[in-house]
Amino acid sequence: MEYRSRLKTKVKNAVYKNTFTSIVVIAIIFLVLIFFGLQLLVKFSLLIGRIKGVGDIEQTTSSQSDFVLVPILNPLFEATNTATIEVSGLATSTGQTIELFLNNDLKSTTIVDSKSQFIFSSVRLESGENKIKVRAKINDKESQFSNETVIVYDITPPALEIKEPADGQTIKKSAQVKIIGKTEADAQILINDFLSIVDNNGGFSYTLPLKEGENNIKVVALDRAGNQTTNQLKIIFEP
Repeated sequence: MEYRSRLKTKVKNAVYKNTFTSIVVIAIIFLVLIFFGLQLLVKFSLLIGRIKGVGDIEQTTSSQSDFVLVPILNPLFEATNTATIEVSGLATSTGQTIELFLNNDLKSTTIVDSKSQFIFSSVRLESGENKIKVRAKINDKESQFSNETVIVYDITPPALEIKEPADGQTIKKSAQVKIIGKTEADAQILINDFLSIVDNNGGFSYTLPLKEGENNIKVVALDRAGNQTTNQLKIIFEP
């Protein structure tokens, strides 16, 4: 009985050992297949990608020769009181011809320089809105138009009304005065060089300290084109 028990134990141990060895071998084979299989798959994918990439480059090069890239305009001011302005930008190729259109009319042409830049040094504006755009030309091919930039040419000074106080008014006791008035909605107001808030209707108010005696008050309205209107007040303060 004892001999049989030992025999069974040896058989079980041998089975366990063989099973463990088989599992280890299978795991090693599985890992090797995964590692080298992935490498082969990656190499194959890269090869396909290179072949496709060459085809894409050839197709892109071919398609690029069929059109001209759109030039880019440098930013301009929204408004100005200057009759002529400089318009500049960037293009893709030296030697391209750039056409400038103002309100859909061709106004000027220039050539792209060695730094891929173009400049129109004296573009004469029309009163009011000026819609500016450009396009590039190479031989008989033209690009699409650039994004349109709008600049307003305005030489009219902004309206400025001082409602309170009256010029020459005498202020007693309180050592300050509230300046109340109205201008254009998009104008800036400076009162003795201090910036006052302007509301959506052009109204403004600002409280200014006073010194004893005569006080000179200067109110300036400045619009977005650079035009300005100035009003002067004299206020007497008697403590």
